[in-house]
Amino acid sequence: MTFVLAWVAFPVLLAGLGVGWGLLVEELSGARLASGALLIPVGLAAGLIVAALLTTNAATARLAVPVDGLLALIGVVRGRRLWRDRAIPRWSLVAAVAVLLVYGAPVLATGTVTFTGFFKLDDTATWLGLTAHLFSDGRSTAGLDPSSYKVLLDANLGTGAYPVGAFMLLGVGRALLGIDAAWAFQPYVACAGAALALCLYALCEGIVAAPRMRALVAFLAAQPALLYGYSLWGGIKELTAAFLVALIAALVASGIGGRPTRPRAVLPLAVATAALVVTFGPGTAVWVLPGLGCLAAVWVTRVMRSGDGALRQLAGTLAWLVAATVGLALPVVITLSQAVSSGESFTGGSAAASVTTRLGTLRAPLGAFEAAGIWPVSDFRDPLGSGVLPIALIAVVLAAALGALWASARSRDWGVVLYLVVAVSGCLAIDLAGGVPWVVGKALAIASPAVLFAGVLGGTVLFGRQRLAGGLVIGLIAGGVLWSNTVGYLNATLAPTGPLSDLAQIGGLVRGEGPTFVDDFNVYADRYFLRAGDPVDPAEPDPVPLPLTDGTLLMTPAVADLDSFPVSTLSRYRSIVTTSSPTASRPSSLYHLRWTGRYYELWQRAARPAEQVLAHIASGDSATIPYCGAARRPDGTPAAVQPICGVQPVGIATCPEVRAIAAYAKRNQAEVVAAERPPNIYARGNQVERPPSWGVTPAAESITALDPGVASAQFRLVAPARYTLWLGGSFDRGFDVAVDGRGVGRVRNHLSMGYAPVGDLALSAGLHTLTLSHPGTSLAPGSGDDAGTTLAAIVLGPIPARDRLATLTPQTATKLCGTSVDWIEVVKAIPAAGTGAP
Repeated sequence: MTFVLAWVAFPVLLAGLGVGWGLLVEELSGARLASGALLIPVGLAAGLIVAALLTTNAATARLAVPVDGLLALIGVVRGRRLWRDRAIPRWSLVAAVAVLLVYGAPVLATGTVTFTGFFKLDDTATWLGLTAHLFSDGRSTAGLDPSSYKVLLDANLGTGAYPVGAFMLLGVGRALLGIDAAWAFQPYVACAGAALALCLYALCEGIVAAPRMRALVAFLAAQPALLYGYSLWGGIKELTAAFLVALIAALVASGIGGRPTRPRAVLPLAVATAALVVTFGPGTAVWVLPGLGCLAAVWVTRVMRSGDGALRQLAGTLAWLVAATVGLALPVVITLSQAVSSGESFTGGSAAASVTTRLGTLRAPLGAFEAAGIWPVSDFRDPLGSGVLPIALIAVVLAAALGALWASARSRDWGVVLYLVVAVSGCLAIDLAGGVPWVVGKALAIASPAVLFAGVLGGTVLFGRQRLAGGLVIGLIAGGVLWSNTVGYLNATLAPTGPLSDLAQIGGLVRGEGPTFVDDFNVYADRYFLRAGDPVDPAEPDPVPLPLTDGTLLMTPAVADLDSFPVSTLSRYRSIVTTSSPTASRPSSLYHLRWTGRYYELWQRAARPAEQVLAHIASGDSATIPYCGAARRPDGTPAAVQPICGVQPVGIATCPEVRAIAAYAKRNQAEVVAAERPPNIYARGNQVERPPSWGVTPAAESITALDPGVASAQFRLVAPARYTLWLGGSFDRGFDVAVDGRGVGRVRNHLSMGYAPVGDLALSAGLHTLTLSHPGTSLAPGSGDDAGTTLAAIVLGPIPARDRLATLTPQTATKLCGTSVDWIEVVKAIPAAGTGAP
């Protein structure tokens, strides 16, 4: 049901919001839009602005959704007569729906709710967290308790500098439908692509007569490879800005075609311009000023030539346009000084910035030719290589674009020229101003539809004159676009729905029962799903440092077993969230298992514990592998990077150790509590037999499947038992898993999530053979990417594995000698209030 709500109801709802607000804007402006195809984009821009205004502060934040929805409904009711007189062009809607399906294809093909960009860029977690907070408390973080989530919000909203317009329609739409923003995220990105198609349809109405050909132009031009690549990374701001830039170009183009009218007639343009400013910040002037400057220049020239004394009226119209734009973008205008003082600009610090800051997650600066719309590589950050065909296709786009400019000049329809001027001049301005490569890349993505639009339009114009030549050009460009985006689709990285659904379930259980310690490096946990429980991830920026027992502090990315932290530190947290993996230690005896899922568990202690832990003696790998990933020493210097993680959480309790613990317990009139647990059976990734073509990382003791093949490992059991089979690592295409020739399960699209459960097994004593078959590329999204198919370990975890606590007196504690334990604790009762010590 959630899938239908996300991919059917959500787009329909946004279209309805666009229609309602579009009709309201038309009524307020006193004039119809030049094209019915612009009605929904203008309405979406208006709804975006209203939500942004209301989420500026906590007092009005919760009104944003009902006000936005109610006013859109009023717009539909009031404009029903106008709506009957003229409708949105049917073929523009066809193009929009087709584009929505293209942008949504990687998720739609899975048949479940998820989103793309997982593992490659973690910004989506931040966007989801910001969206949730903005619609509940606005930009204020004053009422939040200390947590990793609050640190995130303070960094992005505390200065008021971060533009949040791109999250507005997502927040409104998901709230009206009652679905989680995580599952509406990709549908919103696809809807922004559809809105772009509507704007492009309107832009070519003056040159392309046939509605079907306009739809083809809009369909192809709305999916340039670079913008599509950003959408696969969760590029919500880039997609929103792309449709708004095209909308501004279309509105300016329609204004250039006529004479300046009453001041309020420019309200749609003011709405679109303000929406872009709210979405990307004051720096969007690089796109706004060229378009508005062209409009003003044409109008002034026309009025001067006519000599009819309308100059004063024109000045009033332009002044009203500026005033309306500034007024509607008031939240960003108010915070402009803060944005500048906090260093938020296109330059990102420019020359003073480090190489890492300047590149962001890019590997190198993107080339300008990538804006041509065709770039058939698995990752848009990669160079094109020496292939002749892609270069030839880019040349076709550029040559056809020149033809479109020539045709535009002859017909005196300046839409495509204006769009190119607005888009390309923005990129040039950012680059000449010293913009960092990461920001220039975003600008290229936003501008790329203009270049591709001109190319497809040129082919269409040629088709009207010479069918064969024009059809060949359109076919070549369409083939290049399809090729590029198919490669992107096959290399998409999808968020694992199962683990995130577990976190969403736990998020409701920890509400008001924090603070919550998150024993897993998963930014979607502490930045979004567990936000109501005041989550703390020791590897993320936290209000209070959380050192390990040796004083080491984790850094991003890193994770440590619970046994690596002092129990006195952990006991401050009411809730502890751990992975369900066989390698995770059980929390202290103070905690009980509140909820367990396939991937995560929630442990909680009483609000006022009746016992205290005097000593916690851990066993297993935590003694020699306290963490895996990056860390720093107490003095701030980097600690050694630990490439492997612990696999065995248990060890054998020796008699000398047990006697010493018992003696300590006796002296303190306490009890001995032990977490008894059988050991795992495991093999490191590099211990399996594998094809010679697969990669090996000796330091991490892991292997990487680089092409289809089969790996195998053998296990010998001394007695029959039941196990859960787990694979540790990061898996895209993943593995089909079999034991003794019998299929057990498949692990796929489980990226950077630690351990993935394969299935439960009942195994007899003796030798067993496990095989891992890595499949080849298929039509499934993500099946073309091998970068994430890494095997770190194979683990057979005994069933049951945890929550078996043995409580012993100091006199009977020697029963633990030689047993397999996770840890042993010395626990003492806390005297009840008003009583003396025993």
